[in-house]
Amino acid sequence: WGIPFLGYVQLLEFRPDLLVMNRTENVIIEYIILRDPGLYTLHLHDMFHTKIRYISVVARRTNDDGHQLFDLSAFNTDGIDIR
Repeated sequence: WGIPFLGYVQLLEFRPDLLVMNRTENVIIEYIILRDPGLYTLHLHDMFHTKIRYISVVARRTNDDGHQLFDLSAFNTDGIDIR
């Protein structure tokens, strides 16, 4: 993870996507945990008739309960991107 808030500068844009799906239809995404994504957490592009349910996104720097300022320096905390 590097130095908090400076890790982006160190890695530039060489961060991997966690899960990407393109041009697909009739998909159900369920019962998964998406943990510590590098760039996109779940990126869906041109998806038709898609259901997303029972998903957890975990993007933290610590395992402590609650959210601290330090947790905001995780590389990617956006969750699901749909285009």
